[in-house]
Amino acid sequence: MNKSLAHIKQQGSIYFWKYKTDGWLGSEWHFTADSAGCDFLTELFDHMRQSDFSCEPVIQITPVTQNILRVPDYNSPFKDMAELRFTYQPSGSHYYDWSIVDNQNKVEITFGKAMFAEWSRAVLDVKNGKGNYSIGLNEDHTVFIWWKP
Repeated sequence: MNKSLAHIKQQGSIYFWKYKTDGWLGSEWHFTADSAGCDFLTELFDHMRQSDFSCEPVIQITPVTQNILRVPDYNSPFKDMAELRFTYQPSGSHYYDWSIVDNQNKVEITFGKAMFAEWSRAVLDVKNGKGNYSIGLNEDHTVFIWWKP
């Protein structure tokens, strides 16, 4: 984690997974978190948003449980991720950046200011028990947002 973000201690559970499918619904990325995980992400995002420089925090992901998987209920094999790296690029030339890269057990999400509001809203919705929608720009770079059971 960047030095400016190192003082923020990760708390709660954050889940991020992808189903092992051939292009049908569910093959996109999926996200949920518990209340403490949402609070951690909100604090992290607040600090990232205030930075004038790129930020690249790495977050440890909690293994997905059957209870979590029952919410989208796709009944399909899934790929658990171990780490999630957010790369925020605040400069104007990166305003619309948005990509998701599967790097074995780590998923790397790069975004600019345009997608920051989407992530912040998604985290707040999950904390408030809402979900069942997606954020992103296209099928290969979509994250489904789910409430935590």
